[in-house]
Parts: sequence; structure tokens; C-alpha cells
Amino acid sequence: MGLMPEFAVSVRARSPGKTPALRSAAQAERLFETARLVTVRPVSSLPSLVEGATGNRILKTWWGLAQGPLIYAMENRLTDRKDALRCKLAEGADTFVQRSLWSALDAIVRGRALPLAERGALSPAAKSVWKRLAKGPVRYDHLREDLKFETPAQGRVLQAAKQELLGLGIVVAREDKEADTHTHASLLCRWGDWYPAPGGGGPSPESAEATLAGAARGAIALLVKRSEG
Repeated sequence: MGLMPEFAVSVRARSPGKTPALRSAAQAERLFETARLVTVRPVSSLPSLVEGATGNRILKTWWGLAQGPLIYAMENRLTDRKDALRCKLAEGADTFVQRSLWSALDAIVRGRALPLAERGALSPAAKSVWKRLAKGPVRYDHLREDLKFETPAQGRVLQAAKQELLGLGIVVAREDKEADTHTHASLLCRWGDWYPAPGGGGPSPESAEATLAGAARGAIALLVKRSEG
């Protein structure tokens, strides 16, 4: 499930261009700075790291490819940027969203997704995670211990709950490195803890959707222009 199904439909209706060839993490950053929306795997005609590295828009997975290390490096470079948020925006795919669009995302999360959590419209495992996150951010590996999801089957249930919450946009995951053990894991927190409510109110969800759809069309137009040039 993606954060914005209406957004995905709007994007798919546009003529696709082609992501320019990406040969370095620095080139991926320049694409992100210009396009403002970049997906990891190809989806919704948006600029894609996988397509840029491989030239292939059909690929759904990139693990094991010769370009895998390059894609991983580009992914990490964008993840480390302070002005980039990784979320499940386009058809449930990982999408890097530039800071200038975060207020629009905030309006949609607060207006459409958070009410689902407040009404309890979550799976039992997702409800448990959501309740735990009310106490504050927690690393995913520690979350499994906190909730006593100990068996492999329980681990799969917890992973599905994590993806459910990320897909709704009500939980944000950031990379975290533990100083003592030097291990990396996702640090999960509620959207409102990561992005405080704006003073004086924000845009309506409808206006926010129009903003994001406009940004997506701009990113796609950029690819079309480069493909034709």
C-alpha cells in the first residue's frame, strides 16, 4: 500500500521519459536536487535509481545485479541527506522526497492516514508497534525484543506491521548506528515526533495532493525533456 493511491494514478497517466544514466552517487544527488522526487525501483514513470544505473525500467528487484553496489551507494547517499525523506509514496515503493515537499506530505499524513490509526484500523501487530512508539523512537532490532516477537514467524509478522505503518506514512524510519556495537538498524518513530505540527495549520490534504502531483509531473517532464534532447 502506498501513501497516496490518487497520486500514483495521476503520475501513471503521464508520458514516461527515461532516467538519465547514473554512474555515481554524486550524479544521483544532482538528479534528486533537480527532480525533488526519486524512487529506488522503477515505478510510476518517476526518476529511478535502478533505471538510472541499469537502463532498465522493467526491473522490480536489483539484488545480485552487477550494478548492485552502485545502486546501494546511491541509495545510501540520498538516505544520508538531511533534506531527503525516504517513504512509501509512489505505489508503495521507496521514494526520496525533498524537504520542500514535506509540508504537503504532512498534510496528507495528518488528514488521511493518522485518523486510521486513531480509529484502530490497523492490524494487531501494527497496533502494538504504534502503541510502543507512543513512548518515543525505537530501533527496529530493539522493538522486536520489547514486543517479544522472538520466533521467525513472529519476526515476519513484525516486519509486515512495520511495512504497513511505513506504507501509511504514519511512521518514519531513519538509519541508526549504535555506538557501542557499531550495528545499523532502522530507527522508527511516529510521524508527529519526526515532523511537528505546523503552527497556524497547514494545507488541506486535497491541496497537498495537488502539490505532490505537480512535483511528480515536473520530475517526469524533466525526464521527457532530457530523453528528447
